[in-house]
Amino acid sequence: MTDFAKLFDYQPEIVSALTKSFKKKRLVHAYLFEGQKGTRKTDAAVYLSALLLCQSDNPPCGVCPNCLKAMNLSHGNIFIVEPENDVIKKDQIEALLHELSSTSLFDGSRIYIIKEAHLMNAAASNALLKFLEEPHPQHYLILLSTQPHLLLDTIKSRVQTFHFNPISKKKMTKNLTDKGIEKDIAYCLAHITSSEEEAEELIKSGEIIDIVALAKDIQKAKNKKQDLYLAFLNRGRFLFGEGILVSHHQMFFDVLTLIVREKIKSVHGDEELFFAECLKNVDKEIETPDELIRQLEVLNKYQERLKYHVNMELLYASMFLEF
Repeated sequence: MTDFAKLFDYQPEIVSALTKSFKKKRLVHAYLFEGQKGTRKTDAAVYLSALLLCQSDNPPCGVCPNCLKAMNLSHGNIFIVEPENDVIKKDQIEALLHELSSTSLFDGSRIYIIKEAHLMNAAASNALLKFLEEPHPQHYLILLSTQPHLLLDTIKSRVQTFHFNPISKKKMTKNLTDKGIEKDIAYCLAHITSSEEEAEELIKSGEIIDIVALAKDIQKAKNKKQDLYLAFLNRGRFLFGEGILVSHHQMFFDVLTLIVREKIKSVHGDEELFFAECLKNVDKEIETPDELIRQLEVLNKYQERLKYHVNMELLYASMFLEF
């Protein structure tokens, strides 16, 4: 079931704008909700649906049958189109248009939600223009997209667009720590994921905890001027195990990068630091601002190589020689 509390927390301006438009009876017949993954676009579509379908005097109440069905996306007047094999085809849009012309079994507004709308092929996009050019009373279209630039200009010109701002990393870190996730891990999750749900899935899988611990060990070894590759092998063998994906290696590089950035903040006198335990013994005479920039460049160079089929052990051996 959709949790409106997170929508209110992360996108209060959009909630306010939709609510005011509804109360003033100024809703338009077609919307584009655009923004990166995890910005609560689907939640906002559900919220607008609940506004339109709620049976109370102060919608959305969140407890009436219509609200509950809307929040579960099970209401008979809510129609959802999703990509199939990364494309939305003409027949899917034609099925939506058929619903548009059919008599509803339920009273009230009808809402059509198209997820990842930029994946409509040319035929589907042209078919959708019929809906946009001939709006029907009490029929509302909501397009959701992470790549709105791929939509036809003729579609974008006929919808009202709401941009969903990225979730604040600081806010997400706090929300995750409030749930009991260790501070440094929460900080990493806030920077390598786009939503709390995605972060919590990574916690459940367990690898992120090992990856953060490994990255901290690398920095501690660096503080003691020990061999970094040996330190990596002592704890990092799991990165060569079964079920490990390139994305896990990407996460490891992301965490190493975050640690270096915290070292840069420390050099500049920032007192609100993460990874404090492994940063307290950093040799600032060696790890100067120029040296830390060099470390970031090394990490970026080798992280780019993850895109290709490379021998991972050789990649790490070379990287730690330079790092």
